[in-house]
Amino acid sequence: DEPTNPLVTGTGDVGNFVWDFHTSQYLGYVKLNAYVDGLRRRCVALTTTDNWPSWPAAQIILKPDEFDDRWATGTQKTDFYGLCAFPYESMYIGFLWVLRVTGYVSGCQDGPIFVELVTSRDGIHWERQEGDRPPILPTGVRAWDDGMVFTTQQPLVENGQLKLYYGGINGPHCGSNWVGNIGLATMRKDGFASLDAGSTGGSLVTRKLLNAAGTLRINYSAAGGGSVQVEVQDENGYAIPGYSQAECTPLQGDSTDATVTWGPITTLPVTTAPIRLRFVLQNASIYSFRADGPVTALQPPVITQQPRLQRTPPGGNAQFTVAAVGGGIDPLSYRWQKDGDDLTDSGLYSGTETATLTITSASIDEAGSYRCRVSDAAGTTLSETAQLQIGSYVFSEVILPGDSASTVGGMSADGSVVCGTSDGQAFVWNVYDGPRDLGMPADATATAAAGVGVATDGTMVVAINATTPAGTEAMRWDGTTDGSATFTSLPKMDGSQGWTARALGTDGNDVWIVGSSINGGEGDGREAGFYRQSTNRTVSTTLPTNGHDHSDFLAVSDNGTLAGQYQLSYVAPNTGGRNPFIYTKRGAAVAMNSLAGAPSAVFASACTAISRDGSVQGGWSQYSGGGTRSKPVRWIDPVTLVTIPFPTGGDNDNHGEISALNADGSIAAGSSCYKGTTTGPTEAFIWDAVNGTRFVASVLTAQGCDLTGWTLQDVVGMSADGTMFCGNGLRDGIARGWALAFADASPRTPLITQAPQSQTVHVGESATFTIQATGDSPLSYQWQFNGLDIQDGERYAGAGAAELLVSDARGVIEGS
Repeated sequence: DEPTNPLVTGTGDVGNFVWDFHTSQYLGYVKLNAYVDGLRRRCVALTTTDNWPSWPAAQIILKPDEFDDRWATGTQKTDFYGLCAFPYESMYIGFLWVLRVTGYVSGCQDGPIFVELVTSRDGIHWERQEGDRPPILPTGVRAWDDGMVFTTQQPLVENGQLKLYYGGINGPHCGSNWVGNIGLATMRKDGFASLDAGSTGGSLVTRKLLNAAGTLRINYSAAGGGSVQVEVQDENGYAIPGYSQAECTPLQGDSTDATVTWGPITTLPVTTAPIRLRFVLQNASIYSFRADGPVTALQPPVITQQPRLQRTPPGGNAQFTVAAVGGGIDPLSYRWQKDGDDLTDSGLYSGTETATLTITSASIDEAGSYRCRVSDAAGTTLSETAQLQIGSYVFSEVILPGDSASTVGGMSADGSVVCGTSDGQAFVWNVYDGPRDLGMPADATATAAAGVGVATDGTMVVAINATTPAGTEAMRWDGTTDGSATFTSLPKMDGSQGWTARALGTDGNDVWIVGSSINGGEGDGREAGFYRQSTNRTVSTTLPTNGHDHSDFLAVSDNGTLAGQYQLSYVAPNTGGRNPFIYTKRGAAVAMNSLAGAPSAVFASACTAISRDGSVQGGWSQYSGGGTRSKPVRWIDPVTLVTIPFPTGGDNDNHGEISALNADGSIAAGSSCYKGTTTGPTEAFIWDAVNGTRFVASVLTAQGCDLTGWTLQDVVGMSADGTMFCGNGLRDGIARGWALAFADASPRTPLITQAPQSQTVHVGESATFTIQATGDSPLSYQWQFNGLDIQDGERYAGAGAAELLVSDARGVIEGS
């Protein structure tokens, strides 16, 4: 509308709008910026309305992913410039404008724009193409449109052909002296994709189809002697009399709108029950099919959020939640199960027929495996199982026997291992076995542990700083529970600089150890750098614009995103200020804002923690009017940070930081104190959105822990699930590390060592499922279909054994 009266606000400069005949509303696909992998990107957002002058705020529905950036390095990136989406037959088709930012020209993000095909069943959740996601409308084929291409909203359908008019430009996004032209691209009607069969033939069976009636017409190609036949089946996979494959007249040749017949029969059977269509092809391709009336393909519910592990002490409460989407034919129904048995509401359980199950005052008897059966008219889907563990939180001093003082340096993602340093000796600790001395590498006089992780094979890896006659040396220690272990010197930074390790991250296969050089940077200051196991190199990194020396990496995620601080170049009359930054997996250094705004030479800030998945960062920031005081903060993206409230009580703390985060950053922990004319004691805290900020000591005391003589000063490590912590403090005035671990008192249930694998078979064939498990006593087995016990009989054999045989597979037994 007029610049002073926009209809859609808060979005970018690209918007594509369309009427949706499926939902009887207008759809607006607009450009909206967001941070993805640390870089600001153009993304696609959706706003909908049935009242044209009134549009609600748009929500992002499509963002570039890691595969989109497979070509990029450093600050190169993939953006989505726009989406031309439209309802097409029973679904939605979209032409996605993809901008590859290959470089920067006077601040402009330069690169080509091409078009990819995307598809959707609801206009909200979009599927990308398989393989390398080839463009449906590429650039570079013709000189006049080899820079950028932009489609119209949707193609025209005419005489069995799709006609797509588009704009073509002969230069990239930041080019000059552009020449624009209008092009026409054509395609067979419904020719976006096909299912193909060769000379040996093939068949496919549709999902259950509701309201399929009248004439069945198909778009196919069977040139060169090929053929297509269609068998109509009932919902259980049996051919309906008169509609078998043998009775279907073969279709040959090529047509975008051919009628299927079965001898004299020219229409589909009249029925209110769902049917299936079985297509049999030889040397043929099929593109689409249609029937009279509004046909609905029934799809069983799809679970979008699985229930997660829950831990609670005896008498505590627990909740399991599942999220699912269905075909919209009727509402979803839910039924929670424990150890495979249906639950009903009681004083103990509530919400057994809803998406959220609540367990109140749980006892050891409630420990076990929970899952949810989600159903609608199209079928049933089982969620993954999640464990409820009943136990207690155990507070432990972490120190080697006989030593006087200790500090801890980190915790593994599963919370099973804590690393630390005790009187100059690195060690690892767990709640069951206690501490383990890591020994001393040759020539070293002292070691200190900076971080720990556990590989997929159970091997522990610890980041070590060793004191040697030559100075500090970064090392790694690899060991197993049987006692075997090795120290390995890490490569020097950039081949020559000594460096100090500060943190460790691992996905179970690769390992990242981060820190900074001792000197050698600009002005001979520290340089942030990292070691990566898969490359066996330690390298320094680029810094954000105007970055100077004295940079450090202080944290690393378990997928290789690094976080730390750098010094802004000196700006007279101010000295260089400390500022936070992240270094993405693709090698881009991204500056982060402080509470005072953009990077500053006046207000200091640092990123000292990062979530296990790399999406959220934590640390501290000075702020306007705060002097040298800082607030604990979480960065949702590089420019959006949220202050964590100080704990209530104590001595009115006003200075603190975040030093540990869980998997997704929803739980944070750190330390705070009062800072004024005097400085009060530093105390550890934890925070989450439900419970707010609490002193760790208060939480433990409420659970009956005896903390006599202890002052818990900080939290430096947290498990991915946010239930276990480690940190440092004082015991009777002496530095001591501590750990809070969950001791599971639940009965040991069988451990599944090989889960059954999904099977896909032709109608009438057999399928075999196998499971392997170990346990403390003889194991019994009970196979289920869609969460219900099955018995040996006509279709099943081995229902009570480790191997199940399913015979004569048909739609009636399709499921979980």
